Amino acid sequence: MGLTKIQVTLNVYATSFERLAKDVITNLFIRKWIQIEKENVVSVEDSMLPEIIRIQSEGFGTKNQNGVKRYSKRMKKIFYVIKS
Repeated sequence: MGLTKIQVTLNVYATSFERLAKDVITNLFIRKWIQIEKENVVSVEDSMLPEIIRIQSEGFGTKNQNGVKRYSKRMKKIFYVIKS
């Protein structure tokens, strides 16, 4: 295995570990999160994901659906949308 390939592999692992560490730390901070009732703010439900992904794709030009799906599962306590 060449040095370039080893470096690329290490960068991929480092990026994945960083993302995992951020997710774990965020979950620790929000364990006692309390939702404040607002008229148009609702928790995300699985049935809303296709529409959220479509809006994200149109607004930000991203095609990656995995991020939204991953955070909707991991961050249910703080993943909200505003309905209008």
